[in-house]
Amino acid sequence: MNGLELLDLVAREVIRLIVRESVYVAPIFTVVAMTSYLLRQRGPGLHLALWSLVLLRLVLPPQLGNPVSAVRLLAGLRPAGVHIGFSVGPEDTSSGVVVPGAQGSRGNAAGSQTPWALIGVLVWGAGAACVGRRMWVARTRFRRLALAARPPRVSDLEDLKEAWRRRIGVRRRVRLAVTAEPVSPFTVGVVRPVIVLPEALVARHRACAAAIAHEMAHVRRLDALWTDLQRLLHCIYFFHPLVWYAGSRVDLERERSCDASVLSLGIIRPRSYAAALVDVAGLGLEVGSEAAFTRPPRRVHMRVRSIFLHRPCSITTRCAAAILVFVLGAFFIPLAGEAETAAPRATSDAAPPLSPAPPAPPAAEISPLQVAPAAAPRAVPAPPEVPAPAPVAMADPVSEARVTQGWGDFRNPFSGDVVSHRGFDLAAPLGTEVHAAADGEVSQVLVADEGRDTGRFVIVDHGNGLTTYYGHLDDVQVEVGEVVVAGQTIATVGVTGLTTGPHIHFEVRRDGERLDPGLFVGQ
Repeated sequence: MNGLELLDLVAREVIRLIVRESVYVAPIFTVVAMTSYLLRQRGPGLHLALWSLVLLRLVLPPQLGNPVSAVRLLAGLRPAGVHIGFSVGPEDTSSGVVVPGAQGSRGNAAGSQTPWALIGVLVWGAGAACVGRRMWVARTRFRRLALAARPPRVSDLEDLKEAWRRRIGVRRRVRLAVTAEPVSPFTVGVVRPVIVLPEALVARHRACAAAIAHEMAHVRRLDALWTDLQRLLHCIYFFHPLVWYAGSRVDLERERSCDASVLSLGIIRPRSYAAALVDVAGLGLEVGSEAAFTRPPRRVHMRVRSIFLHRPCSITTRCAAAILVFVLGAFFIPLAGEAETAAPRATSDAAPPLSPAPPAPPAAEISPLQVAPAAAPRAVPAPPEVPAPAPVAMADPVSEARVTQGWGDFRNPFSGDVVSHRGFDLAAPLGTEVHAAADGEVSQVLVADEGRDTGRFVIVDHGNGLTTYYGHLDDVQVEVGEVVVAGQTIATVGVTGLTTGPHIHFEVRRDGERLDPGLFVGQ
């Protein structure tokens, strides 16, 4: 494998990961949008937690599973013949050790084609870099404004800042600064936060108090850190409209949550706080990408309405909201489990073409004047009867595993084609031990899964032409030529190859022909 093929392989994995996460975010987005609409009269903290679930899905691994997730429920309710994902059967391989990196004719053909995956990653990287640069420039500008801002000349502002720092519960040292630039009040920094106020606001005592209290709530909630992480997700998924919408809702609910935190202290009345917000918005100040007191004007009226509808939340209400968010996240975020989202292919089980029979020898020519002697009948001895190999009783290769796809043909829910699954998919937690189904000798081992749909696999020869296949492994613990006994650990359950959930693909073969594992296991 040359350098270009290696880069193309890495590019395929990157694209596969981004595509899977982009698809996985759609179901949780739909559930969150519906729940947020139904509970639109509830507090902003609940809505912030709900919309944060959408962004949380983007940072979780694709193979995340849960025994009580929505995917597991759909898998149990699916009609016969329909499977939510499946694993692709392995190619027939000849006996011997599979050399890592040697992928046969398919790998050679792929190497001669245009590396579209690598080109796609480069295009995606260019788009992410452009979005990231724009965000970085805006972030750097406001941080420079904070560094260049001077301390306030009015001592009352320092006293007001310290009073709100104690009321909000911020233990870190917070610096207050004033800038001449016409920008809305904002906060930068996490370890050493700085609250920046414009000079146009210093003369308005009521608006200053509300702005300082609001920004102090941002400091206590570490919103500057979460905003930076949110920017990173927007750079990675810059092409996804659902991610941008979820991010905008998180920004809005974050501001509303800070408003609720200030109002819950009971020091500023909702009417005075809303008036201060409208006053600052009416100054026409620039709103940056940092945590700011005012956001775009189209959202100011939403915050004002929320301020007037503010009601203190009881402990019971908060606990109920936390339980609701936890249940929704645990049920809808894990979208992998044992499901396979790889593009399916029909596995070929046709027998190899028979070699042409040798030509029959020419018959001896007989003269017309000669009469061919009649062949004397003779008894043809019956061929010796070869005893059929005795059936082999095999043990379960993975203890307490769930069969997520059995033997047989079914209609692929993605392409609509009828495909063949010539084995069992056994789902179990990542790292679960995989045991030899019967006594035998290890005939093939592949520990490098580059470019293979089947990932790492082990083949055990049990004699009389009977072999077993174990695919999608993680840690292979045997070598070629090693003699194993039934129940011996040969590997662990993994997610190598084209798969999104921890499981193994198990096959039974006799003389190269795949047989139903149900005829051997548990007999």
